[in-house]
Amino acid sequence: MAADDEQVRWHMSLEPYFTLLSAFVDRRLSGVEFEAIFFPLYRGDDTHWSPQLFRILEGLFFQVDEFYEDPEHRPECDGVSEEDLRASVRQTLTALLSYRR
Repeated sequence: MAADDEQVRWHMSLEPYFTLLSAFVDRRLSGVEFEAIFFPLYRGDDTHWSPQLFRILEGLFFQVDEFYEDPEHRPECDGVSEEDLRASVRQTLTALLSYRR
């Protein structure tokens, strides 16, 4: 029963991520807006994720951290574009959706 309770908590804790990631994938948010919302959400999240979920979310954190809006200076910092970030977010969303069931 405790494992079921943990699954329910994870589902509830993932909802803000589903909402945010979906909004970005659907182009309702820019990369800058996504980044501004994602970092506080992730850093303030004290959920004790399973190792698999943690790796998924941590991987997204690193991708968002590499996002660099300015295309002129992006190569200098080895940053990723908004479209590259959107592709990563789409993959993350797909991975997270498997835990929603």
